[in-house]
Amino acid sequence: MDAGIGSLASSSSDVDMVDNTMDMPYEVQIPTYDPSLAALYYILLAIAPVAVVGNGLTYKILRDDRSGFDDVMKKMLNSLTASYAVFAIGEALVSLLQIAPLDLNVKEKVCMYQAPLIYMCLFLTISLTCLLNINRYITVTRPLRHHLIVTDRRASVMIGVVIAKSVLLTIPMTPFPGTPAEQLQRHSCMQNEDGTKGSYYLIFLIAYVVLGAGVTIISTVRLLGISRRQSKAIAGFRKHTGNVVSSSGGTKVTGQSIQTVNTSASNSNSDGSDEVANITKKQHSRNRRAFLTIFTLNIVVIFSWIPLIIFYILAFGGVKVSPILKCIMMISIMSTTCWHWLIYITTNKVFRETTLSILKKFRANLSW
Repeated sequence: MDAGIGSLASSSSDVDMVDNTMDMPYEVQIPTYDPSLAALYYILLAIAPVAVVGNGLTYKILRDDRSGFDDVMKKMLNSLTASYAVFAIGEALVSLLQIAPLDLNVKEKVCMYQAPLIYMCLFLTISLTCLLNINRYITVTRPLRHHLIVTDRRASVMIGVVIAKSVLLTIPMTPFPGTPAEQLQRHSCMQNEDGTKGSYYLIFLIAYVVLGAGVTIISTVRLLGISRRQSKAIAGFRKHTGNVVSSSGGTKVTGQSIQTVNTSASNSNSDGSDEVANITKKQHSRNRRAFLTIFTLNIVVIFSWIPLIIFYILAFGGVKVSPILKCIMMISIMSTTCWHWLIYITTNKVFRETTLSILKKFRANLSW
């Protein structure tokens, strides 16, 4: 009898629990592999469309005849633009998979294979930036032989070598099953500082960035020094030609025929000097605008990748990295996909005019 009462009591309590469960509101839980980075994935998803549209427009303008850059530089910038577009799409897919309702084991794999995508972008960005600096250096120091040294074919070959080298360097760092790279990426995703401490992969990445940044800084400083010397030379040349013209024009000679000859000679001297000065000034202006573009691009590239290098140094030392630094690192890397075409618009007048023309045509088509 007591057993029957106990069973009835238990059954009634079970019914109450079911009723209470049904009364509770239903919440959809979307797990992320690292919950502290949940907001980061939405930020990267928001940046991706801007990066893809901006890089697509940049690629179209660079292929256009009126881009403001020479053919060799257009090829290098187009390669950089294409790599940024691919990286933006890849990061958007990774972020989408991290916030999707998938198994946590799948998200762990996504986290592990995100690293090769970052490595590829790192290798391409640093290498292509160095190529841009080398090309600019040859243009300034060898202006008469630049078209013989840097041809379209050689530029295409060098770009192909850079892409192939970046792929070959990324393959050993891909987390294939049973490789040391898999262990490194697994420890990194699991935030196991002891597993990443002293990794030779991290040493290689840090050394690669330091070497690329060194080449970039040295070439930029050399270009800055050359630009300053050219400015002083142009100022001295204009002052010298002005003194020559004023002295020849102020000579007084008796005789109408001789005076006519001296006057025409002084005019021709003045016109020739002004023409040479104007040509020199225009050439220096073009060099200065190109230098400003490359210089600004170098600054943005270096500062965009600094958080990643700090992350590698801390991981190499076995220091725990805070989620805030991880967010800053990923947002900084993702921002490189947007900054470069904003630099072209700001520093290159022809590029800016072409961009505005395309946008006006697009707006006119929408109005119809």
